[in-house]
Amino acid sequence: MPITRWSCKSQGKTVRHIGPVAQDFKAAFGVGENDTTITTVDADGVAFAAIQGLNQLSQEKDRKIATQGARIEKQARAVRQLSALVKTLAAKIELLERGQQAR
Repeated sequence: MPITRWSCKSQGKTVRHIGPVAQDFKAAFGVGENDTTITTVDADGVAFAAIQGLNQLSQEKDRKIATQGARIEKQARAVRQLSALVKTLAAKIELLERGQQAR
């Protein structure tokens, strides 16, 4: 829904407001008495519904981040284990090579 600057006819053009126009608000949400005014109770209700929706999205993202964090930590442990194994194998190979060179 577009958010624009507008003036009420009853207030004159020097008084400016910001927000949706009543026609867009009525079309989008289907609430209110008409499509020429937005009552505060309707604007508040839409704002609270939006807050709830954003909160739900935030919680879903928090769960996803936690799951990804656990997966990353598991992969980091595996990398550390593999790195230690590679170092051990490299040391053993070096010992074997030294033993063959001594012959």
